[in-house]
Amino acid sequence: MATRQDPKDDPRQPAAPERPSRFATADLSLIEARESTSASASAGAGHDADTAVLHRATGEFSAPGGSRPPEAAAGTPVRAQRGAFRLGLRMKFNAALLFTFAVGLALAAWLSNRVLKDNAREEVLQEARIMVESALSARAYTAQHIKPLLAEQMTEKFLPETVSAYAASQIFLSLRAKYPDYTYKEAALNPRNPTNRASDWEADLVNEFRNHPDRRELVVVRDTPTGQMMHLAKPLTVDDSGCLSCHSTPEQAPKPMLALYGTANGFGWQLGEVVAAQVVTVPLSVPMARARDALTTFVLLLAGVFALLLVLLNVLLHFTVIQPVVRMANIATDVSMGKDDVADYVLQGGDEVASLSRSFHRMRVSLEKAMAMLDE
Repeated sequence: MATRQDPKDDPRQPAAPERPSRFATADLSLIEARESTSASASAGAGHDADTAVLHRATGEFSAPGGSRPPEAAAGTPVRAQRGAFRLGLRMKFNAALLFTFAVGLALAAWLSNRVLKDNAREEVLQEARIMVESALSARAYTAQHIKPLLAEQMTEKFLPETVSAYAASQIFLSLRAKYPDYTYKEAALNPRNPTNRASDWEADLVNEFRNHPDRRELVVVRDTPTGQMMHLAKPLTVDDSGCLSCHSTPEQAPKPMLALYGTANGFGWQLGEVVAAQVVTVPLSVPMARARDALTTFVLLLAGVFALLLVLLNVLLHFTVIQPVVRMANIATDVSMGKDDVADYVLQGGDEVASLSRSFHRMRVSLEKAMAMLDE
């Protein structure tokens, strides 16, 4: 009786190939299914597609026609490519932070510099206004209290202490002994005292007040050998008829005054006319230097805070994003290569990366079950 011989026992039959891994088995099953459903396709194209599937089962890739991507042709390891991606992600993150910080720091420095300089100017301007008001108070006190007390003596001898402008100037001379950069001057186009004659730029201020009677204040910033100076000017108007007794005509002026100053200057004033400008000079370099120091301190503190924030964010990015993603990528590579006993990895937590790890774990379990069913 003839017995049926098992093809495996027939020495004429070629030896059975070694059983591939279950992932390669799955790919072969896919090949058989594709061959049965695409009989009309060319054999060469089907062979190329099947070859690509088989290469994926072993962790390799080969495009149709046998060509390989540059990475595979150069023999670049998969893990090295993942390392480059990890470095690229960190670089992109840091580049975005550095760009944002550079733009924010430039904007903050520009705005802070503007605000600090404006505050410094306002501080200096406030000091100048206080000085002007002090001079006006000295003038008013001299005219109301000092001049009447010395009126009888003025018939025999001219006393400069009775002149309100002289009193204000003397008070500020005492101030300059301690603060030499602070000055006060009643600049006039036709002064009685030659020291009060206006310079060219001071004459422009007086003419500006004359041409614009509604203007009550002018602020000028000038560069000097000692630094920037702020000049605050206010108009001096003849609003008291008592001033005309000395400044209208030489005939009406006191004889002792004429003997001291002569008849060439200080006459021809009219009631309501702008004859001079109170000019107070205050140094601007010191407040501006303080503003620059404050700006430098602010920028350094802001840069220090950003540096600390950058370090903390990089540490957080490494432990919460990059490290888990790299570990999941390594596990995915090992599973796709058909390795056994690949450790499970499920990240605990409720964030997106933890959710991704759980989804990846479920996909892996489902894939292993599918492979087990194909093996059966």
